[in-house]
Amino acid sequence: NGRNCSGAASTPPESISDLKT
Repeated sequence: NGRNCSGAASTPPESISDLKT
């Protein structure tokens, strides 16, 4: 969760979706 929030700013939405999965 923490790293996802941190990377969300510098990572495209597609990547975030991947991480959540």
